[in-house]
Amino acid sequence: MVLFITGNGFDIGNGMRTGYKQFYHFLKNNHNDFFNSVTSLFLAEFETDRLWCEFEECLSAFTPEYFIDNKLTPQKTSEIVLDFQELLSIYFKEWIANISLPDNKNYKSFTPDSFFINFNYTDTLEKLYNVPCNKILHIHGQATEPKSQLIIGHSSKTTIDEMCESYGIVKNGNLECTVEEFNYLIATEMMLFTLRKPTEEIIKEKLTDLDFDTVSEIVVLGHSLGIVDWPYFKYIKEHLTQPIRWNFSAYSERDKEQIFTFVKEFQILDYSIDSLQNLISKYSFN
Repeated sequence: MVLFITGNGFDIGNGMRTGYKQFYHFLKNNHNDFFNSVTSLFLAEFETDRLWCEFEECLSAFTPEYFIDNKLTPQKTSEIVLDFQELLSIYFKEWIANISLPDNKNYKSFTPDSFFINFNYTDTLEKLYNVPCNKILHIHGQATEPKSQLIIGHSSKTTIDEMCESYGIVKNGNLECTVEEFNYLIATEMMLFTLRKPTEEIIKEKLTDLDFDTVSEIVVLGHSLGIVDWPYFKYIKEHLTQPIRWNFSAYSERDKEQIFTFVKEFQILDYSIDSLQNLISKYSFN
C-alpha cells in the first residue's frame, strides 16, 4: 500500500484558495471585530505570508498581558477564552465551506492501493480525484460534514508552574503575587489549553486502527512538516514494520530546508524530493 499524507500545499497546488493569506483576509473583511481581537490577544500582527503551521504555533504566543492591561475580572477572562475558541471554530468552518473547487480540469485517479491521511479540511481528494471516502482519513476533520469538528491549534504544553517561573513570581518555592495576578495566569493557561491541538487523543482515536504492516512507500504531498504535526509522523514511523522510501513534494527552497530538518530529526535515510505535480503524475493514471 502507498500511504499518502496530504497537506495544504496539495490543495493550493490544485487551484484551491486555501492559504493562510486567504483566511487572514476572510476574517479581516467579514469578521473584523474578531480579527482585531486575534491581533490584540496575541500581541502581534498575524502577517499574511505565514504558513498554516506558523499560524497555529502563533496561537501559543498568548500572554497574561491582555487580561492585565484591560483589567478584566476572572469571570470575564473565562468568557473571552471560551468565546474565542468557539468563534475561531465557527469562522474557520465558514471560510472552508465557501472555498470553491476549480472548474474544467481533467484530473487523474490515484492507484487503487493508495490510502490517504489528509490534514486538509476540504474534500479535494473526493471531488477532484474520485478517491473513495473509505480510503481517506480526515485527521483534523472535514468541513463538508456538519457534525465534524475541525481541529486547529498549537503544540505548546506550557503549564501554570512554568508561567509562574517565567514571570518571576516564584521565590524560594513560594508564590509572590496577588490573587488577581494568579487568576490571570490561570486564565492564560486555560486559553493555551483550549487552543492546543489534542494530538495524543487524535492519534489514539484515528491512527491506532490503521494497518501499517502493508505500507510499502510514503508520499508526502504539500505538507509543511511543521512541528505541531510531528507527533503524527512520529507515530507513523514507529509503527512501520519494514524499511520504506519517503517521497516529499517541495515548492520552494524553504520547503526543501524543512524537509532536510524533518528527515534529520526522524532519521530518514531513504527519501526523495520532487515537485507536487511530478509526484501526482507518478502515482496516478487517467
